[in-house]
Amino acid sequence: MSRFIAVIIRIMRHRRIAKAVLELPIKYREVIVLFYYEEMTSIEIASLLEVSENTIKTRLRRGRVLLKTSLSELEWRGDFL
Repeated sequence: MSRFIAVIIRIMRHRRIAKAVLELPIKYREVIVLFYYEEMTSIEIASLLEVSENTIKTRLRRGRVLLKTSLSELEWRGDFL
């Protein structure tokens, strides 16, 4: 596979992941974005959202499960490169 094709595939995967994140329910989306994209700790997120750290950890775990399910369905259908 050429380097160009590999780069295109990587870009398309990133877009699919971003789309899947945006489709999450807001309470999971916000913690996923803050944790992975803004690189905030669970303690920082808990303080920002005024909830307990355990709530943030639960939302992260559930959000990851939803993302995995969503991306697995795309891959199964052949829509995920």
